[in-house]
Amino acid sequence: MTQELTAHDLPVTGTIPPELGGWNLRNGPNPQDAASSHRFFGDGMIHGVRLEDGRATSYRNRWARARAGDRRPVRLRGWLVTPMTAYPKTCPETGELHFFGYGGLSAPYLAYHRAGANGELTVSRPVEMPRAR
Repeated sequence: MTQELTAHDLPVTGTIPPELGGWNLRNGPNPQDAASSHRFFGDGMIHGVRLEDGRATSYRNRWARARAGDRRPVRLRGWLVTPMTAYPKTCPETGELHFFGYGGLSAPYLAYHRAGANGELTVSRPVEMPRAR
């Protein structure tokens, strides 16, 4: 991608399960000049696709904003201190989201998280592990 875009009501090939919803976010290098000597080199771009009721309702991407001349990695601020693993579970009674995070090669190697139905993080605690799994 060489430009920032916002699109709505995206065409879908196949079927999106209606229970799959929310934002699917990813980051990548995406050099602004579309020329790069390596696929990991670039200015940084965040991509998001919104899923609702079996539809892809919107797509939006934005460049990672850094101070002028700062070509170092950009850290996004958020409420998680670990990456989020796949397959979170929503409690059908409370609407709370239960999920795990992993620390990679350093402790804590695993963390348990819970977010309220409003999306606010309510629990974030390490799970004791002797080493990475």
